[in-house]
Amino acid sequence: MKLIFIVCPNSLMKRPTGISLIGMIAIVVIVAAVGIVILASIGQAVGVMLFSKPCIAEVRIGSEIVDSAPAASLLSPESPPSASEINAMIDSANEREDIKAIVLYVDSPGGEVIPSREIYEHVKYSKKPVVAYFRSMAASGGYYAAVGSDYIVSEPETITGSIGVRTTSVSMSGLFDKLGINYTNVVSGKMKDMGDVNHNLTDDERVVLQSFIDEIFTEFKDTVYENRHGRPGFSDEEFNKILDARVLTGRQAYKIGLVDELGNETRAFEKAASLAHVTEYDKCEITPDRGILRSFIQELARPLQVNVNVNTGLEPNSKMGVSYT
Repeated sequence: MKLIFIVCPNSLMKRPTGISLIGMIAIVVIVAAVGIVILASIGQAVGVMLFSKPCIAEVRIGSEIVDSAPAASLLSPESPPSASEINAMIDSANEREDIKAIVLYVDSPGGEVIPSREIYEHVKYSKKPVVAYFRSMAASGGYYAAVGSDYIVSEPETITGSIGVRTTSVSMSGLFDKLGINYTNVVSGKMKDMGDVNHNLTDDERVVLQSFIDEIFTEFKDTVYENRHGRPGFSDEEFNKILDARVLTGRQAYKIGLVDELGNETRAFEKAASLAHVTEYDKCEITPDRGILRSFIQELARPLQVNVNVNTGLEPNSKMGVSYT
């Protein structure tokens, strides 16, 4: 067997293409950004000690409470966390050794029934102290989600309360008639198309609908009573007065014992630290775990974000959707 070596003259070899200074800077920036995202994700997932002091975590409910977040796109890359993501953040905070307490930041008008209750359960049975902080709004499902916390701090002007349940039924039968649209349902029972847009609620349908609204409301009311009964300022008489689902300011809620203290976000952190028996601490915000690549793309696309809100006058889930709003 012969080994043959072929030697090419220098003149025949291609020179490597050079990389411009701008290109190298861009590569360094991208690598650094990916590294930061990876380190942050690892630190949050496994609880690596990224803080020199004990940490008070902040978990945010900053929008309507929904079961699943809308899909991201380049024009709208980042959506508020869903209820399941909020629950996962609470679980993550409970598992991290460096985190000693949780501040639940609430700025929400409420939302879907089951997701609101699920957040409440995670808050109620948290291994670590939870202090709820009410920002601009913590109403209905937003209040429900937080009522299981160990302590509630509210801004004086916060809109809260609205302890109640509602559903919306929209009838378009008159419009269909005018447009000559023949809309027909074939059903197995007279209640099967209850709430359908093709007819108004009948008296029998209204009775059935009211019965399960009342059942869900009773569960909401009992949950609030269980968690607030015995707190300073709470009385059965005052509590029963506000069960017409009226909204309250933070001051009004404080007077009847629905919140424990009027104060700001700093005060909420101070109270959380006190409950955790720590004097010096850092603040750390827990964010949804949406994957390293997705987080990186969202950060790059953030300048492109466009928000478009269209008010149709209808509830998003207007066909028999039930919500704490």
